[in-house]
Amino acid sequence: SYADRQASVNYQTVGFNHSLSELVQSLINQGLSIQHFNEYNYSPYNCFPDMEQIEENQFRLKPFGNKIPLVYSLVVQG
Repeated sequence: SYADRQASVNYQTVGFNHSLSELVQSLINQGLSIQHFNEYNYSPYNCFPDMEQIEENQFRLKPFGNKIPLVYSLVVQG
């Protein structure tokens, strides 16, 4: 930290293999058009630490509640 250079700093990073822009641009490059896009603030899988089940087959990251999207759906035409 800039305030205490001797301080122990711990953090965790979560990364994704493909950004949304990479995905969308690859669809555009193939001549497809996006008809529908939706984000969901839950996952159908209990795939991260500290998740809570909110309904059947719906899990959220407990510290963040419904504040971040965890999966999305796309409908394309081409």
